[in-house]
Amino acid sequence: MQILSTLTLPALDHIFAVRPSSDLRRPLQGTESLLSSLADSFTKGSPSTLLGALESLKIRKSHRQVISNTFLKARVEPLLYGLLVAGGRLVSVVRPKKHSLHPGDLQLIFNMIFEADGVKAGGGESWIPICLPGFNNRGYLYMYVSFLDVQRDREADKSAEEMKKDDVVAIILISPNKESFYTLHEMRDSLVEQMEKNGSMEVLRAALEQGRPAPTDIVPGTVVRHFLYKSKANVQFTMSSYSPEFMSILDRRRLMSAYHSLHLSVHGKPANVKVQYCVSSSFNSLAWVTPTFELYCVASPNSNRNALSQGANKIAFWAQREQERLFIIGGAVF
Repeated sequence: MQILSTLTLPALDHIFAVRPSSDLRRPLQGTESLLSSLADSFTKGSPSTLLGALESLKIRKSHRQVISNTFLKARVEPLLYGLLVAGGRLVSVVRPKKHSLHPGDLQLIFNMIFEADGVKAGGGESWIPICLPGFNNRGYLYMYVSFLDVQRDREADKSAEEMKKDDVVAIILISPNKESFYTLHEMRDSLVEQMEKNGSMEVLRAALEQGRPAPTDIVPGTVVRHFLYKSKANVQFTMSSYSPEFMSILDRRRLMSAYHSLHLSVHGKPANVKVQYCVSSSFNSLAWVTPTFELYCVASPNSNRNALSQGANKIAFWAQREQERLFIIGGAVF
């Protein structure tokens, strides 16, 4: 699908119709950085890829509504889709009433923007032709991307890559008109100006500074060390902070490996409500899948099974209670 976002389906069909043994390296020239970064990301493990969902930024419903209304007021005629992303997490989506964004297309956009080093240049602007197969696999749309550095104080030990992905706001404007770069650039300027005036930028700064919660912030004293929670209806997820136990690449890879095994085991059983408990030398883990949500939790290998189940119950209750803050419900339409 990521290749299809660069080469349309008719282009791929033509290439292989003319020469079935074609080497795609030449038509994909220039995407090496993206594909290499994606391969590296998949090796480390990606919650978004595993769950087939995007992570949303937790903010108040009223704040999200103000941001969406500001987005709609700044809209220009060539705009098809508009996305606001903070710290790699979705904040707002603006779309036409008759055209929703396919979750797979959103995943392609996020992969291209946040995994490609050339696009992630903080503070810069990019103009990218992209094929969104869920919208139309036979042609291109054009994507304007602008990164804003909203963090006032940075930690000195953060790498440039971490700062770009975790500390910036990305404005993504998509149009079918390949000549609309300057129009969308003006829309971006207007949107940023209005968000600064109405306090929305400060809301995003505060949310980024607060970061993701630890499991113990939600359930004091819980044995849960990390969790993933997916809302099926919204095709979005939320998760706890990697800090302090899963900050290294090796620890994060072990964590994601446990999630992959858990996900595979629970989805291999045909039932509406599924609960799977797994024990290994590294973690005790639990998966809970219902028609409305999926929850995956890990705890230390010597943790009590009942304590893990109780923690999972309380996290699920918290996520359902906070869903209007955790997830984008409905989005903004025009």
